[in-house]
Amino acid sequence: MEEITADIKKVLKSKSIGEMFRNIPWGFIEMLAAVPALLYAVVPVIQFIVNFGSVYAFSETIYECDQKILVFFAVLLVLMTGKSITEGKNELLAKDSLRVYGFFLIFVLLMIISTFVNGFTDYALHGEFYRNESLFTYIKYFAVIFFSASLIKSRKLKRLILYTHLISGTILSVAAFVHNHIHTIFQFCQSDGVSAIFRNLNHFAYYLTTVILVSSVLFVLERKKVLKAVSLSVFVINSYVIIMNDTFGCYLACIAGMSFFLIIMRIMKRKINFTAVLPLIIFIVLSIAEGILYGNVLANFISTLFDMNSIVNDTETADSAGSGRWKLWTETVKYIGEAPFLGHGVDGIADRLFEVTEYTRTHNEYLQYAAFFGIPAALVYVSGVMCVFFNGLKNKLKLDVCTIAAITAAFGYLVSAFFGNTMYYTTPYLFILLGLSCVPDIKNDLQY
Repeated sequence: MEEITADIKKVLKSKSIGEMFRNIPWGFIEMLAAVPALLYAVVPVIQFIVNFGSVYAFSETIYECDQKILVFFAVLLVLMTGKSITEGKNELLAKDSLRVYGFFLIFVLLMIISTFVNGFTDYALHGEFYRNESLFTYIKYFAVIFFSASLIKSRKLKRLILYTHLISGTILSVAAFVHNHIHTIFQFCQSDGVSAIFRNLNHFAYYLTTVILVSSVLFVLERKKVLKAVSLSVFVINSYVIIMNDTFGCYLACIAGMSFFLIIMRIMKRKINFTAVLPLIIFIVLSIAEGILYGNVLANFISTLFDMNSIVNDTETADSAGSGRWKLWTETVKYIGEAPFLGHGVDGIADRLFEVTEYTRTHNEYLQYAAFFGIPAALVYVSGVMCVFFNGLKNKLKLDVCTIAAITAAFGYLVSAFFGNTMYYTTPYLFILLGLSCVPDIKNDLQY
């Protein structure tokens, strides 16, 4: 506290703008960069609280959150630019992140070009009423949320963000359990299934996937017993709820994420002991236990096998495979073929897709980007994401606990993206996690 007070006095005594920028610590600017991630970490709980006794749209909560984020982001850019110019260096921009920035910048430009070509439709300007994703929303994901998170190097800030995210997720999971087993909660009655405050149970599952994978890694790698206990509790509670939620794509994404973590351990030349595989064991045991109670996990595996057989043999039931996703994917591929280079624009296939499937989105984020903005844009997006993982591989011996947790959860989300859509209140978590994965802390706190 004394150090902060001293810094403030130093800034206030500055005799010129240049001196003021020099006196502002890089640590303060890094704290500003953490604000968007922290706000998104708490926004689900805010929505839960403000929705008591009324129906307050989640889109309104996000809109109010984004307004605050844009103010902090503007201040961040001014201070970071001013300090960089006066000092001739930028301590927050890492060289390893520049390639990622390059790919994502190209993707944003291609999105804008696609929109100019396809026209600034109502979808492009305001988004579909259900998803509220306009062109500006997509730009926000990359230019504001990802970029801000990618500036964070501090273990303390990363840990604060991740644990805030875990606590928020657990509050929602406990409430969802109460709602479905003990007592009805009014604000959870807006949609079917185990969906909490989200408008669809799949959306809740995407969110829970990140909570589960972050907590699984922190349980294994944290040194303090208290933090291990907290992480394990969060993991068990949220794992139970996601299995109860019955979104099979996210269930598989959790298994893939925990398996990916074990691969990271081998790449880092760490021993894989019982503690490392314990989260995966617990997840499987919970699956068996809940399978006995509800029968959903086994039913999903059996249904998947039948669906794969239908697709391979091109039977009459193939279109309904994957809860109708196969039909969505095949139709979307046709639309991509019609405009392979610049796509159809934001939700440009929504009306046509609805006519043949009764859905407006393709339920595959990679096909979605290709359909909206063209194949080159989708490839550039995937290349940018892959660069984040290549950076992790390059810095494998420097990875700290929180960076490993973030990159593992990002991987799990990217797996779930094969079966889902972008959404204004879930997609930001992917870009926060990718940003936190960009740069490991200089001091490696991994003790395993």
